[in-house]
Amino acid sequence: MAIASLLADAHTELTRLQKVVKDLVADAEAQDYKVDSSGKATYIGYDNLSGQEKYALHHDPDYPQLLSDARVKAQGWTDDIAKAVKAVDAADQSVKRALTRATIDGSTDGIGIGGFNASAVGDLAKAGNPEPKTATKTDG
Repeated sequence: MAIASLLADAHTELTRLQKVVKDLVADAEAQDYKVDSSGKATYIGYDNLSGQEKYALHHDPDYPQLLSDARVKAQGWTDDIAKAVKAVDAADQSVKRALTRATIDGSTDGIGIGGFNASAVGDLAKAGNPEPKTATKTDG
C-alpha cells in the first residue's frame, strides 16, 4: 500500500512540475524567444522583421539598448527554466529515496521477508526527505 501511495504522489508531483517547465517554455516562445534543448532562451523576434524593418532597427539609436534588453530577458527565461528543471530533478531524487526506503527490509529481528518493509512510509514528502547531515569532528 505504501509503494502505491508513493507512486501516485510521485506521478502527481512530477506531472505538475513537468507542466511548469513546459508552460515556461511555451510562454517564452510566445514572446519570440527560442528555447533550445538545454533550456537556453534566445530572442528571435528580430528575425521576423522585413528587410526594411531590420534596416530601420539597425539605424535606430536605441538599437544597442534593445539588444541588451533582449539578452537580459533571455537570461531571465533561461534562469527560470533552469530553476524549474532543478525542481523536477529534486522531486525525482526524492521519489528515488522514498522508493528505496520503502523496499528495504526494516525489521530489527533480521527475519524480514526478502525486502518486504511492513513499516514503509507512504507519504512522499516524509519518505523522500534527504538523510539529515551529521556533524563530523574535524579536530580529532
